[in-house]
Amino acid sequence: MTPALDGDGALAYILRRLRQQGPATHGQHGYHLTVVDLAARYVAEVMGKRHPDPIENEDTYAASRPLYDAAWELARRGILRPSVHSSFMQFDAYQSAGGGYTLTAIGAEWLSELDDRQLSLRAAWGPFT
Repeated sequence: MTPALDGDGALAYILRRLRQQGPATHGQHGYHLTVVDLAARYVAEVMGKRHPDPIENEDTYAASRPLYDAAWELARRGILRPSVHSSFMQFDAYQSAGGGYTLTAIGAEWLSELDDRQLSLRAAWGPFT
């Protein structure tokens, strides 16, 4: 059984996905990543569960909580920002609940230099430390 996803695990998952596949593969509707997409991917990839509706299920709801916390921490540290990457990309209300993020220029530079060490939400790290 896969243990419950915590904040540090969520942070590691977001950073691993961004480093391995880049922001474009995790975004929808003008965002570089959306938490709901990451949560659904986590449930399928890590937990090995397939649901008829990959978004509307208890596993995805549970995984989204720490992923929202980790995404916000990345925004707070200047790596992501909670918005679309350009105004042209926002064409509907999908993900209007604050679940979409875009990699900042500073964040992209920092991410390109990041090594494989495990980061913690409580430790000092990021482009401004």
